Amino acid sequence: MTTPPTPPRDLREYDRDGIAGTIHPVDPAAVDRLRALMAQQQPPPWQEARRRQYSGDRIVSHLRQAAQAHAAKVRLVLSDEQYNDVTTRRADGESWAGLARAYGMTQTTLMAAYAGQQAAKRQEKPQ
Repeated sequence: MTTPPTPPRDLREYDRDGIAGTIHPVDPAAVDRLRALMAQQQPPPWQEARRRQYSGDRIVSHLRQAAQAHAAKVRLVLSDEQYNDVTTRRADGESWAGLARAYGMTQTTLMAAYAGQQAAKRQEKPQ
């Protein structure tokens, strides 16, 4: 089996009909068929992986922003009066759950706010 000869770089010598280098009109129906065919094909794996990577980054970013916004809204600071009331009632033996129900919040939220305020008061004393 022999290989066909390599065509020369300049194809003008093979241009008997005189069509080389001319711009031909495009058939709009052929363009539509080509676009429809391309729309039906699956994207290559590397393109799909890149799309997932970028959308994953965006999702993580949005989740982080939403969590920070929620934490800022939920963060609770007890007033001095509330802090003293919680301290007194805890000394009297009342449970965190009972105090939380009385204040209309969860036990975890109340305990976190109380602990934060205790830490802030401890930092104020040495100065």
